[in-house]
Amino acid sequence: NNDISNLRWCNHSQNNHNTKCHKKNKLSIKNIYKQENAFYFEKTYKGKRYRERFKTLEEAVEYKTELYKKWNDDFIK
Repeated sequence: NNDISNLRWCNHSQNNHNTKCHKKNKLSIKNIYKQENAFYFEKTYKGKRYRERFKTLEEAVEYKTELYKKWNDDFIK
């Protein structure tokens, strides 16, 4: 519902957090991709780039979840 009472103010950066996963992403997990034999998490948040390498997908997802909890930002899901 796009009623004005249901909308909230946000800047361009915050609005970009609300995008869908890219169709070329074979994992279907936003901000995580596979390259050779490793999984990578990559995200820019408040001007700082976060990029980490993991051996398993589960480790990458766990890192992403913990980082998002730490940031405690309503716009990041």
